[in-house]
Amino acid sequence: MKIILAACGLLLGLVYASDIEAETILYQFRGTVTSVPAGYESTISSGDAVAGQFSFDSTAADTLPGDHTTGNYIGSVIDWSAQFGDYTTAQHPNRILGDVIVQNNASPTVWTLDGDYFGVAALPTGAAIQGVEPTLFSLQLFDATGSAFSDIALPLSPPNLAAFSLREAWLVFDHGNTVKASIDSMSIVPEPAASLFTCVIVIAVAGRRHIGLV
Repeated sequence: MKIILAACGLLLGLVYASDIEAETILYQFRGTVTSVPAGYESTISSGDAVAGQFSFDSTAADTLPGDHTTGNYIGSVIDWSAQFGDYTTAQHPNRILGDVIVQNNASPTVWTLDGDYFGVAALPTGAAIQGVEPTLFSLQLFDATGSAFSDIALPLSPPNLAAFSLREAWLVFDHGNTVKASIDSMSIVPEPAASLFTCVIVIAVAGRRHIGLV
């Protein structure tokens, strides 16, 4: 009984800590490598599984408040990492934060696409391949019909992938060499409310057993 209470006490502490940082949202994504530059196949191959995650500050301010079709959330990405097959890449150690861009019915310009768009861009770190290091990580969802989003706010739940015709993650190396992957699923890492509820039930059942009611 004491062990159960101690474990649940730790969980309560974690829940409290999570509430303090409730503005941070963590998404996980999975996919498949679809394109690999020549000479990279010994490290990353087409068909390799892709798994990654990124967290962002949901309260970040739009740095283009006058543009009602594009939300540019500079520095809103707090942390990220991805695995392309056996190759691991993550946020650059100098802590330059990544950006999130949300477009809703945007008109095509030099900087924007025509339609709806959700993008994450960040500086990566990772081992060199063929003597070339990664220079950019990018996750891109694009809907040419302009029906995926109704506004340019940061999405507090994962975008519906079925609404996007383009769903890709790119890992760009020097000289334009780019590893591309399809994004097959995206989910939010849930808050520990369910675990807290389970813990309360466990304490109740353990207490009833302790006094002989169960």
